[in-house]
Amino acid sequence: MPGSSTVELWTLYAFGVSFTVLRTYARISAVGVRELQVNDYLIWFAIVSSLAEFFCWNLRNIVHLTDIKDSSFILHNVAWGTA
Repeated sequence: MPGSSTVELWTLYAFGVSFTVLRTYARISAVGVRELQVNDYLIWFAIVSSLAEFFCWNLRNIVHLTDIKDSSFILHNVAWGTA
């Protein structure tokens, strides 16, 4: 079972996305798709980019990298002087 802070975070995120879906539906119903403003598109960009950031930061846990892959990554960085 995830911790209470994780549940709270995803609950608030779900409320935010639900509110955005309702707001977008109301805007499209009121003015149509062609009359949407920049802020209507920016909020969806923010939602998609925050999900992408979450999955990128947790990619290591999803893929389950081994110690061998980690050490080769470190050696590669040392060889190129980026470590």
